[in-house]
Amino acid sequence: MEKENIIQEILELFSLVPFGIYGSEARGVATPKPYEIDSNILISGFDYGKYLIEGKWRNYDIHFTLLKIPIVPDFWVSYPTVPPQEPFLTIGMVLTFHSAIHNDEWKYIIVSMLSDISYEERQEIALYLLAVAERFLERAKRPKDITRAIVDLVPYVELWITNPDIIPSIENPDIYSVVTNERLIELIERAVERKRENVFDVELLKECKNYIEDLKLQYTITDGEIKEAETKVKKKFIHYPYTFYDPIIINEPKKYPEEIIEQYQPDYILAVGYHDIDLIKFGEKKYLAYVEQYWEGKTRIDMLYIPEEFDPRYMPIVVGGKPFFQPLSYLILTSTVPVSEKALALRKLLEEKIDIRDVVRYYYILAEWWYFGNAPEEYDINRKSWIKRYSRRFELPIQKLSVPLHRMHEFISKAIYMEKTGTYPEYEQYPTIPQIDYELTACGNEISLAFLGRNSTETLTKVAESLRYCILGY
Repeated sequence: MEKENIIQEILELFSLVPFGIYGSEARGVATPKPYEIDSNILISGFDYGKYLIEGKWRNYDIHFTLLKIPIVPDFWVSYPTVPPQEPFLTIGMVLTFHSAIHNDEWKYIIVSMLSDISYEERQEIALYLLAVAERFLERAKRPKDITRAIVDLVPYVELWITNPDIIPSIENPDIYSVVTNERLIELIERAVERKRENVFDVELLKECKNYIEDLKLQYTITDGEIKEAETKVKKKFIHYPYTFYDPIIINEPKKYPEEIIEQYQPDYILAVGYHDIDLIKFGEKKYLAYVEQYWEGKTRIDMLYIPEEFDPRYMPIVVGGKPFFQPLSYLILTSTVPVSEKALALRKLLEEKIDIRDVVRYYYILAEWWYFGNAPEEYDINRKSWIKRYSRRFELPIQKLSVPLHRMHEFISKAIYMEKTGTYPEYEQYPTIPQIDYELTACGNEISLAFLGRNSTETLTKVAESLRYCILGY
C-alpha cells in the first residue's frame, strides 16, 4: 500500500479530515527513512492545537503531527512549540510558506487571512525570516539547522522581497517552483542530502552564510533594517495557550480491517474505526434483527443480523443491541457499503420505495432530538442528549460529552448532502460522514479529537452552537 494511502487510512480510522500538509513533505524535500511515514497534516477545528500520532501500522513506523487551525485563523498566532523552545514562526507563516493546501475552501480562507497583511508588513516579514535564517546559521550544530535556514526560510525571503503578492502554499508549494536561482537550488539540494545522511557540512554552512551576505548586497538590505523588521514582527506575535496532550498511539492490529471483513463476509459494511468495526449481515431469523459481538485481538466487531425482507418503515428493537431510532432502511441507504449482490439488490429496491425527502426531514428531527432531548421515550435518546449531558459536564469524561454531538453531526451532514444532491451518500471503501463544508468538517474533527480524549468542554460547546445553528438557524 502506498504511503499516501496509509496516511489517509489512518486519518479515516480516527475520523479526521485534512485540508493540506505542511513542513518538508509539502515542499518536496522530505527525508524519511525507508520504513517510516513522517507526515505533518493540517486539520480544521474551532481553535488551535497540535497533536501527535505515533506507533506502527502496516510495517511502517508512524510519526504524524496534526496541526489544528480554526476556520478564521489569525496570521500572528505563534506556532506551537514545547517550552522552553521559543516559537520563531506564526501560524500564518506556516500556512503561507510551508504548506500545500488541497482544499478550495481553505485556499479562500488563507487568501482572506492574508488580505489583512499589508505590503509593508510583508516586506517586514521577509526581513524577519532573513534574521531568523542568519541566527540558525550562526548557531548551527546539526544538519537540521542548515536546512531550516536555507530550505525553510531563505527562499521565501527572496520571494516576498520581489513578489509579496504570491502565496506559495496555494500557487507553488513545491520548493523548486519557488526558487529559480540555480545557486540557491544547489545549496538546497546539498542541505537536504546532508540532512538525509545526518552529516554536518562545515563547507556548506560557510557557503550558505556567503549566499545570505550576497542576498543582502543584491537587495541593499542593511543589518539595521533587518533588526528593526525583526523587532516589529516579534511584537505582533500572539502567544496562544496551547494544551499539549500525550501522543495518540497506534499499534499493529491482530488483523487489518480488510482481513476482518474478508473473514466475516458481511453483506454491508457499516463503520470501520481503529478500535471497532460495525458490519451487517442477513440473518437466519425471518422477522428479527439482532446483534452479536466478536473480538479480533483488541478490535471489536459488532455484527448486526437483519431479515432478508422487511417493511421500509421497519424500526427494529434489536436483540442484544441498542434500540433503533431510525428505520433500518434509512440506515442501509445512508450509512453502508453493499458488499454482496443480495445487499446491492436490496439497496436498489429501497431506493425505489422510499422518498429521499422523508429521510432528510427525519434526520433533521433526529438531530434536534439529540440536541434538546425531546424524543419519544422509547428511543432512549433523551438521557444521552447534548442538553442532558452538558448539565453533567463536570462529572462526565469528554468522550461521553461528545456522543450526542457525533450523532447530530452525522445526521445533519447526511441531511444536507441529500438535500443538495438529491441522492444518498456513496462510499468508495468504508462509510464516512459526507464532507459538506469547512465548518461541518471542523465540527467533525473536534468531535473525533474528543473521542480520543484530546479536547475540552469549551471547544465542544462551540461545536454544539454550530450544529444547533444548522438545525434551527440561530
